[in-house]
Amino acid sequence: MKKEDIEKAAIDYSGRDGGVTLKTEIYAFTAGAEWRINSAWHKNLKIGKTKKPILVRFKNGLFNLFEDIRELKGIENEVKIFAYLDDLIPNTEECV
Repeated sequence: MKKEDIEKAAIDYSGRDGGVTLKTEIYAFTAGAEWRINSAWHKNLKIGKTKKPILVRFKNGLFNLFEDIRELKGIENEVKIFAYLDDLIPNTEECV
């Protein structure tokens, strides 16, 4: 998702078409969206939860899925960031 997409969503969500207040709302919406996206990703494997599937981004840019964080034993130094799949899946109450 690009910053422009987030700003457009903020405008669509607000139901307004401009003004100073809208700029503040766009900023707040954008900051919230960026926080949500970034909060799903973690760097410290040592405090990670076990028995939860994760998506790992390696330092070489590749991604891989793992059933458990313990599967990364021996390759921890190659991990850039990881996210729990549960944190990446949309809220099912709002999905069709």
